[in-house]
Amino acid sequence: MTDGNYIKACLRDGIPTDGSPVVVSLLGKKVGIFLRGEEIYALQMSCKHQGADLSKGRVTQGIVTCPRHGWRYDLQTGECVEPENGAPLRFHEVKVDGPQVWVSIHPRQA
Repeated sequence: MTDGNYIKACLRDGIPTDGSPVVVSLLGKKVGIFLRGEEIYALQMSCKHQGADLSKGRVTQGIVTCPRHGWRYDLQTGECVEPENGAPLRFHEVKVDGPQVWVSIHPRQA
């Protein structure tokens, strides 16, 4: 794959199946790569509330919970689901090419 908008992030087989992310540095920002079923998602790893490291949070049913104050984010969209009006996370499009996971260098916001 040769697309200047994506970079190699990790191997698909290297993403834990327990919900915890592989954390990579993407242009100086921490991005977590999560596996949920067959889907792979990539989100910023700092909570929008006070910047806590979301890789230390709990993941259940497609939601990552901040370990500091319990803000909850949807893995698929980055949307903050609790509190209701919380700021969303930046998320990155993901492509899989064979064993390699590629992540867009241009984040989106929910």
